[in-house]
Amino acid sequence: MFGVWSAEANGADGPVPAADTTAAGAGADGDADRGAAAASARAAVAVLAGRLVGATGLLRRRIRRGAGRPWPAAELTEAQTELLRHVRRNPGTSVTDAAAALGLAANTVSTLVGRLVELGLMRREADPGDRRVARLTLTADALATVRAWRDRRGALVAVALGELDAADRAAIATALPALERLAERIERGVEQ
Repeated sequence: MFGVWSAEANGADGPVPAADTTAAGAGADGDADRGAAAASARAAVAVLAGRLVGATGLLRRRIRRGAGRPWPAAELTEAQTELLRHVRRNPGTSVTDAAAALGLAANTVSTLVGRLVELGLMRREADPGDRRVARLTLTADALATVRAWRDRRGALVAVALGELDAADRAAIATALPALERLAERIERGVEQ
């Protein structure tokens, strides 16, 4: 869906597209020109993708370093942290739905939930309509911790944005809707 890229070739700015093996350039000069233009466009997209992945990764790491994590890294596993994020965004979700969203087995999520309940970060309550279904929510303490962490991240980014010139801030603001559409497109591609 996102194109085929050469596993061997990797340029300084990101992946380099695999050679075009279609017959696009095999016909008349017009076909050759269109094939060359398509190959050039794919190469430009590959470079842009590499730069975007690099820049967003760097931004995420620097924000994490500056604002810290909501919980000490040694305290929670990555899977527990992902489950907390999912439940924060989807309060009242079931263990089964959380497992499907995270791509985990329901018994694995149930084990994660048990540990998070022990830590006082999550509540598991029976669904009033179906007592066999457990509904998950974060505790008040966990929500307060997440809010404080989000506030730290927001403040850190706001200070850095304030130090940029107006043109850079405008460019970032203009790019946000396209980045949100890109995230949705990637999510749809992952789900397929």
